[in-house]
Amino acid sequence: MKENKGISLITLVITIVMMIIIAGVTIYYGAQKNIDTAYESDRYTEMMNVSEAVQQRSLTNRIDPARYPYVGTQLTESSSKVVNNITYADGWYLLTPEQTEDLSLESIEKDYIVNYLTGEVVSLEPVVVDEKEYYSSNDLKEVIGGEETPVSDDMYDASKGVNKPVLLTGMIPVRNVNGKWIVTNADDNRWYDYSAENKVWANVMLSDEVTIEGYANEDIKRASLAELDGREIETNGSMLVWLPRCTTNGSSVVYSRLLQDYTSEGYTLDSSFASNSATGIWISKYDADLKY
Repeated sequence: MKENKGISLITLVITIVMMIIIAGVTIYYGAQKNIDTAYESDRYTEMMNVSEAVQQRSLTNRIDPARYPYVGTQLTESSSKVVNNITYADGWYLLTPEQTEDLSLESIEKDYIVNYLTGEVVSLEPVVVDEKEYYSSNDLKEVIGGEETPVSDDMYDASKGVNKPVLLTGMIPVRNVNGKWIVTNADDNRWYDYSAENKVWANVMLSDEVTIEGYANEDIKRASLAELDGREIETNGSMLVWLPRCTTNGSSVVYSRLLQDYTSEGYTLDSSFASNSATGIWISKYDADLKY
């Protein structure tokens, strides 16, 4: 009996206690990591929501500046903000959580600096991804998107030789049928045709004042496009048309393939795209300078 060897009760208890401590530490750090990841995911989502709201306000402001003014406190040289060693002044607005309600945003917790002309959003506090700090919405989109380019072949309509319209939240694609506006969808082959023979613009209405057959305005804001598809517009909302990226020689137009512009024979990039790399832009349906 004296030859037999086993684990004493005290040793067993110590072992169990150590296992519990190790497991507890592992669970704590694992849970803490998940909490941090969820927090940063929420921060990223919040910044993207602000970015989208800024782009929509930029569109509506061009239609009716008095009714849809830029939201936020305009920055100047004397009231500039410095974020990550970059100074933001003229052209930028400080946007606080209280002010974001005017952009129909809810549950925004942080302060941002926004530029309505470029659509860029800068957070005063960094969003951490893979232990790196990011402040700009543009930088975040690039890193979250990985190696995928935001300008892909899916954004080009090869059959029609033109860049596809890019829909934002709040845009309702419509087409004219016998003098009446009908809700359609982005896959409708009749929605647009930029050929010289047809010249059918891609039209959208914003959900600011629009009413649709069977839907009040507040219901429309909650409805999906699939639910609205095929229904008649009863009260028009603000209207926009898609101007695909193009070059012109003053009398005719050549549409670009994504960002590949035709610049031979005296064709130059249309002034609407001179300062950006967009595949197209939305402009007011009734702009006086709408010439294509």
